[in-house]
Amino acid sequence: MRKLSGVLTAMMVASAAMVSGQAPDAKKVLADMQAALGGVDKVAAVQTLTAKGTIKRVTPRGTTENETELSMALPDKYVTRTVVAGTGSMAVFRNAGFNGDGLINQTDAPPNLAQGMRARLGSDRVGGAAAREPSEEERAAAVQRQLLVAKRDFARLALGLLGSTYQGFPLQLTYGGEAESGDGVAHIIDARGAGDFSAQLFVDASSHLPLMVMWSTAGAGPNAGRLIERRIYYSDFTPVDGLNLPHTFRLAVDGTTTQETTFTEIHVNPNIDSKTFDISK
Repeated sequence: MRKLSGVLTAMMVASAAMVSGQAPDAKKVLADMQAALGGVDKVAAVQTLTAKGTIKRVTPRGTTENETELSMALPDKYVTRTVVAGTGSMAVFRNAGFNGDGLINQTDAPPNLAQGMRARLGSDRVGGAAAREPSEEERAAAVQRQLLVAKRDFARLALGLLGSTYQGFPLQLTYGGEAESGDGVAHIIDARGAGDFSAQLFVDASSHLPLMVMWSTAGAGPNAGRLIERRIYYSDFTPVDGLNLPHTFRLAVDGTTTQETTFTEIHVNPNIDSKTFDISK
């Protein structure tokens, strides 16, 4: 499969069909993509999906690699579980996602590590005084922000992985033209959702497989006042239970790779323990 990269966004052009008033239909592009992924009916039959693998992150201290897994129960349950510290039986996991409108945001740690973490949190001080407890309104606002982040992550994943949108965070999808580079041509699907959600899915015009999802976020700190471009590239398409799914997801921020997730196991329509989607208390 060809990979459109580098100057891709700089060379976006309106397709000849659009200029003549006969724009390709977003539904047709997505149907072709689903056919390339194994079939429209096969994609529509996906009810649950799990994946396990590793996630590599580039940090100022070097590259880290940790275990990660993902679970989805469509249309509105999603959680990722990733090691954030330690290894093996001493690992600390972070579970992040949502169940309907309930937030999943939990840290799982062995008892001895959990006690140490609580002790450190309890000893936090600001200016020599005990840290102020947030108000109920502040807690509720924080939960809504975290819930929105999880739902947007889910929407981008479902769009790029299955060419679909779901109740968990529904999207309005329209045809956005074509993008050209030295590697080939891609169809662009514009996606918009609640609030200011906006993203673009690029689908290879030849293979009909997804190439990447692109979106922008507001910068913070030294980047305040400008938009940060983010892209997830898809590769390593491998047959899984009748579907042809990408196993490698590479995240680039302003053109620099910062994270790469490689799934060694993906299962379609497995039974998932309902406790996997227990919301935070």
